[in-house]
Amino acid sequence: MLAHPITQMVNASLRNGDYTSSLKKGIIHPSISKQNLDQGEFSSYRPITYVAFLSKTLERVAAAQTINFLTDNDLMAKLQSAYRSFHSNETALLSVCVMICCRLADRKLFLSCWTYRQHLIQLTMTFYWRGYTTTME
Repeated sequence: MLAHPITQMVNASLRNGDYTSSLKKGIIHPSISKQNLDQGEFSSYRPITYVAFLSKTLERVAAAQTINFLTDNDLMAKLQSAYRSFHSNETALLSVCVMICCRLADRKLFLSCWTYRQHLIQLTMTFYWRGYTTTME
């Protein structure tokens, strides 16, 4: 029922390049980072911004259209990890490790680099399946 008017507003905003000032506003709410932190300390909180639904919808539509355009026209860097499906910090790090390994090794040892890459993938997936994370605390 609301899909049609929302679609019209998002399309009009993208077509005209308008982003009304009411969509630029948000409410900032402090949220405690971890439950075991001191609630009296300012540094224990992180800001959470509540923005209008339409603002978030417009942002996602614009991002999706931009990424589709860049992908369809082969304008994304080959090693670009951000804003790509199935790419993450882990895949970027894995690519860097493989490149370093291959650069350090003789070109004749490319097969060993490939084997090293497969081991890294298996190791990464093992950590993922067991619930380990790469976040630092």
